[in-house]
Amino acid sequence: MPDQPRRKSYLNLGGHPVHALGVPVPIGFYVASFVAAVMSLRQPRDKFWPRAWHLAGTAAVVTSGGAAMVGLVDFLTLVRTPGARKVGLAHMFLNSTALGMQVWALSRGQDDIRMRFKLQSAVMALVSAAGFAGGDLTYRHRIGAFGRSNRNRRGRKTRSNASYYVPATD
Repeated sequence: MPDQPRRKSYLNLGGHPVHALGVPVPIGFYVASFVAAVMSLRQPRDKFWPRAWHLAGTAAVVTSGGAAMVGLVDFLTLVRTPGARKVGLAHMFLNSTALGMQVWALSRGQDDIRMRFKLQSAVMALVSAAGFAGGDLTYRHRIGAFGRSNRNRRGRKTRSNASYYVPATD
């Protein structure tokens, strides 16, 4: 095993991890679905908002499924510390629970406006917590995005750009 553990994602484009590149799309659809649920609660007679909620929720399920597959490959292949493994499991559990709740909300139909709002609020809370855990993996544990060695040509330890903004905890 090399002296520096492998932390760069196998699934990357030009050194940028595909999971981190693809995550904003489902998050945007989750937010759009939440906004549509709020608007359908505020304007119950308008037929646009339930349809928008259903379309955005379906798009969130489809795109988060793709992000989940890429994230699972990263989770199974990256060398990580025990602390990073715990955070990764929490990240996976929170996102999987949010995905399951979104599927359940979509399967319930569009009739109960209040229940749709409650489920969508819970989904947004889960996605937010999962995003916090994902940021912790990237910035604190340096998983996926920081594949280069932190030594310069002379062998001296250097800091990555991210360490200037987020204190290192190693």
